[in-house]
Amino acid sequence: QMPGQIGADQRVVAARALLARDDRPTAVVAYELTEGMAVVHAARELGLRIPEDLSLVQFHNGLDDRCYIPVQTVSNVMEALGAEAVGLLLRKIEDPETALPARAVPVEMLEGATCLPPRT
Repeated sequence: QMPGQIGADQRVVAARALLARDDRPTAVVAYELTEGMAVVHAARELGLRIPEDLSLVQFHNGLDDRCYIPVQTVSNVMEALGAEAVGLLLRKIEDPETALPARAVPVEMLEGATCLPPRT
């Protein structure tokens, strides 16, 4: 790559490699929005239709339709996560020796249009 040139997005490269396999998945769970967008981009390049050929779910803080289709989303409710983290940090500062139990922060499934049952 020459200086000043834009290189290939490695997320798209990885998604394309995964989706081009003979035994490609029928669904992908993306860790976050930009990874979900990379999957959509790679799927379109390969002629795969979402959700007919490939289901997609992503983690994000809200439903997003930047890929021209609202992506099924597990909302990670960042405000609740941040409040819980700060509360635990303050407890640890007050009493550094106390072991704090793990906490589960509830998530919410936001219905998009990117999931169908796999074809049989």
